[in-house]
Amino acid sequence: MIEETLRKIRKAEEEKGKLIEQGKEKAEKMKSSFLKDREKYLDEIKKEFEEKEKKLREEEEKKISLEIERIKEKKNKERENIIKRANERKSKAIKEVLSVIGFE
Repeated sequence: MIEETLRKIRKAEEEKGKLIEQGKEKAEKMKSSFLKDREKYLDEIKKEFEEKEKKLREEEEKKISLEIERIKEKKNKERENIIKRANERKSKAIKEVLSVIGFE
């Protein structure tokens, strides 16, 4: 009877050891799976962030280019106006000089 009980205890302890090992293996697989999923998720977030960052950078570059073109156009118009006024003054000055020297 005692031997039978001792045999059952040993068998139960062996079974307990097997279950503990199986639990450790399952926990390790779950951990590995979790880490893979986590890495995949982080990669997806990183990719999404990089895409958004690229889009924002492109939008800002486009805005800057448009602003540069606007400024260039404004400066060209100012330059044209300055040249026009200078030519008008030049013509007026030539007419005055011709008038003074008698070549009207």
